[in-house]
Amino acid sequence: MSTSRFVVIVISLVSAAIVAICAVTIVLVLNPTSGSQEERSPNLVAVAPADDAEDQPHTEAGARGAAQKLFDAYAAGNYGAFWDGWTIDAQGLISRRDYARLFELCKPIAQGIRYNVQSAMVQGDTAKVQVTRLIGAFTYDFKYEDGRWRFIPEAETQADYRSKTVEQLAAEKQASRTCANSTAPPSAPPAVQPTTSAPPAETQQTSQPQAQPPAAGERKVLLTDNGNGRKNTQQFTVDASWALHYTYDCSKTSIGTGGMSATLLDGTKYVDLVVNETGASADKTTPQYNAGSFHLEITGPCPWTIEVVDVP
Repeated sequence: MSTSRFVVIVISLVSAAIVAICAVTIVLVLNPTSGSQEERSPNLVAVAPADDAEDQPHTEAGARGAAQKLFDAYAAGNYGAFWDGWTIDAQGLISRRDYARLFELCKPIAQGIRYNVQSAMVQGDTAKVQVTRLIGAFTYDFKYEDGRWRFIPEAETQADYRSKTVEQLAAEKQASRTCANSTAPPSAPPAVQPTTSAPPAETQQTSQPQAQPPAAGERKVLLTDNGNGRKNTQQFTVDASWALHYTYDCSKTSIGTGGMSATLLDGTKYVDLVVNETGASADKTTPQYNAGSFHLEITGPCPWTIEVVDVP
């Protein structure tokens, strides 16, 4: 009698335990409100950082892909994400917050225009990445660091980050009129008027000087140069009256359109942006009024030519 009762009790306890386990399981499945996000959705946590955790290929294709992703972030205005892709040493020059703030103080003129990575040449842990944008062709340095291809800012840019505050950097860009929100008025006289609408001689005497084509025998070419991409010219010396003749032609290239820019430099010191042209082609002459010894930094994705002409 006692043995039978004992068996019945044991069976009852086992059955109750099974029922309890089933009930708890149903509650957890149908109402998973307890526990952390990691416990409830382990796959989401594992998947999100997977791409970032994987090492990028130590190849030219890997460098191209990493560079394109980084420049896409920059073009979209995600400057914090772009800073995240710098080398560790470069990140130590300026904080992520200050770098993003720089673009609040000086909004880029060409924001939204995509960079197109053309090629990458890998040598050891470094890569030279060739990039084109609407008005230029550039080469940037990358370094393979901690399994990632990371951007290295140019030496001159690094020097600015070391020696200047964000406010100083923004003020310089504003003064050079390279910000979309620049308020400084142009320092150069108005651009040359077309010859078909040039004002009479007596009107010109009371207005700022207008560049006219030099008379026969007066044209003196001080410098000629040509190229395709980015190039610094030889130094030249001019007085306060000279002209820059420039041409470029993108109409016969695969991109069909492009542009050209020319920056006047005194050594490494910025003087003026003398050409900032966009379109399929151009053949123009602009008057210049800065005197001294200078050189030009030319940028353009298509074949270009320049002439520095003395105008007595």
